[in-house]
Amino acid sequence: MPFSNPEFDRYRLALVSPSTRCVLVEKLNNKFRLPRISVPRWTRAAEEITAIIRERWQFGGVILDFLGERPGAGTVVVAQRIEEGRLATCPAGHLWSSLDDIVDAEIGGQERSILERLLANGETGRGPFSRLGWIDDVLGWISGNIGIHRSQISKQITQFNASADSSLIRVGGVTSRTFWFKATGEPNTHEMRATSTLSSLFPGYLPRTIAFHEPWNAWLMEHAGIPLGEYETMPSETVKQVVRRLAELQSASIRHIGTLLSSGCHDLRMVALRAGIPELTPYLEEAMSTQDSITGPRISVRRIREITRLIEAVSFKVEEIGVPVALMHCDISLDNILIGAGTCVFTDWAQAGIGNPFVSFEQLRAQLAQRMDSSPRPSDLTRIYQGVWQTTLSSCQFGCAFTLLPLIALASDLLRHRDWLTSEHHHIAQSRSYARIFARQMDRAARMIELNEEICA
Repeated sequence: MPFSNPEFDRYRLALVSPSTRCVLVEKLNNKFRLPRISVPRWTRAAEEITAIIRERWQFGGVILDFLGERPGAGTVVVAQRIEEGRLATCPAGHLWSSLDDIVDAEIGGQERSILERLLANGETGRGPFSRLGWIDDVLGWISGNIGIHRSQISKQITQFNASADSSLIRVGGVTSRTFWFKATGEPNTHEMRATSTLSSLFPGYLPRTIAFHEPWNAWLMEHAGIPLGEYETMPSETVKQVVRRLAELQSASIRHIGTLLSSGCHDLRMVALRAGIPELTPYLEEAMSTQDSITGPRISVRRIREITRLIEAVSFKVEEIGVPVALMHCDISLDNILIGAGTCVFTDWAQAGIGNPFVSFEQLRAQLAQRMDSSPRPSDLTRIYQGVWQTTLSSCQFGCAFTLLPLIALASDLLRHRDWLTSEHHHIAQSRSYARIFARQMDRAARMIELNEEICA
C-alpha cells in the first residue's frame, strides 16, 4: 500500500517473537528495516494491523503499544507474535533478527530505548499491556471466570483497540458463547467504575458483566448482540424499542444521581454549566483571536461573551421548565446500541454524564434520521420518547425544552471537554481549530433562540 495515499495511516511494525526476543525485519538495499504497513484512516488500527500480520505471515499477533503521539507519520507499533508453535515461512526478504542489526536511523532515540527494555525485561513499564505475554494472562483470567478451557477461547481472538494501558478484545471458541474483555487507561480510567455502577443499578440495560480486574482496570462482558449500526435495514419496531428503552433507563436514573456522580459520571447539570462555561470563555476567545485564515466566520470576543450570558439564562429556563436531571450517554451512537435476544442494551459509558437527558435522545434521533428512509419518522420517535416523560413534563414544557436543547447540548459537550481545552496542549493548531468550531456552532444555536424572544414565555 503506497504511503503517499492520504486515506491511509502509516506504521513501522516492530513485531517481536517472545521466545527468541528477535524482531521481524525486511532487507532493503543491504540494510535491515522494520516492515511497513498502511491502515485505512478512521478504522480500528489494532484490528487492521493484526489482520495484516495474519495475512502476510500466517500467524497471529497482538498489539502491545504504539510509540508516538499520532498515526500517519511512520509511528512505531509494537506487536507480539502468538501461535509460535505453528510453522510459518516469512515472505522473501524477511527474517527474525536482533534489534542490534537495525540501524539507529531506522529506529532510534526513545523508541529504540523502549523496545530494548521490552526485549530485555519483557515489559516497558508504560502500562499493563506494554509487555510480552499479557494476552496469555488475560486468556487465563477469562477462562477461569467463564469456565471454558483456555484452548477453546484462544482459537478466536480479535483485538479492536490497543495501547500500553488499554485494550478491547473479543474471544470465542467452539461453543456459541462470545465474550468481550475491555480495559481502559487515561483519560478514561473511570469507565470501569462507571460501568460497574451502571451494571449494578440497571442490569437489563447494559451487557452482562461477569468479572472485574482492578490492577488492569478491566472487566469482562458477555456478548450482548449486534451493533445497530451494522444493520443494513433497521426494523422499525427495533428502532422504537431503542428509543423507549433509552428513555426508561434515563427515567430510572433520576433517583440515583448522587451515586452516578460519585462513580465518575461528568457533572453536566445546569448549575455546573453556569459555573464552568464562563471559565472556558477565555479559551474560546483566544482560539478565535489566533484565526489566521478564512475557514469560517470569526466570532468576536463580545459575541462569545453574549453567548456565555445566554447559556446562563437558558440554563435557568431549563430548570424553570422542570427538565429532570438524569443520565446522559454523551457518546451515543448506533454502534453503542447492541440488539439481541429480543431487546437492546447500551454500551461504552466512558463519557457518561449527569444533566439534561434529552441531549442524548436528540443526538440519537439525528443519527437515526440519516439512516431511516421511511417509518418511523423523527416525529414518531419524539412521541415515543416523550411518552415516557409525560408524567414529568407537559407537551408544552417538553416542546420548550427541545427548542433550547441545541445550545444546552453544545454547552454540555464543551464542559465535558474542559480538561482537554485547558490542558497544556490547548495552544496547538488542532486544539484551537476545534475550539473555533465549538464557538461557531454555539453562535448558530444562540441565534436560533434570539430570533424568537418569546420562546417558552
